Amino acid sequence: MRRIDVRIPLIFMGFLAFGACDDSTTLVLEPNPATRIVIDSSRCPRVQKCARCQLEFDAFDKNGKPAQLPTVLWTSSNPAVASVDGLGRVDGWATGTVTIEAEVLETGASDDVTIPVTPPSSPSITCTPP
Repeated sequence: MRRIDVRIPLIFMGFLAFGACDDSTTLVLEPNPATRIVIDSSRCPRVQKCARCQLEFDAFDKNGKPAQLPTVLWTSSNPAVASVDGLGRVDGWATGTVTIEAEVLETGASDDVTIPVTPPSSPSITCTPP
C-alpha cells in the first residue's frame, strides 16, 4: 500500500474542528499516476569514459500536472559503453553512444535520451565495467 501525503490548509482544519463536516463526510484521495515522464539530461549531456553523471526526471499525470513520485526502471541500450543504476547515475565505460531509458513501472510511460561517452580527460585512466 502506498502512502499518500495530504496537506490540508489550516482554514479547512477549522471547518473540520467546528462541525462544518458531519460524520458522513468522506475524504477520497485519487491517485495521480505518472502517465508521462521526461528525462532531464542537462546535468548529463555527455559522460567521459571512467566517469559518472546524474540523470533526473519529471513525472506528469494525465492532466499535465506533477504526478506522485513513480517507481522508475532505468536501462541502458549498451551497458558495455555506459551503464545506469536505479537512481539514474550513468557510468561511462567505453567511448561511443548509448541510449538510456526511464520507464514508469506503474503505467509503462517512458522517455529516453542518447548520451555520448567521450574519451577520458587523461589517456592513462583505465576502467572496466563491473
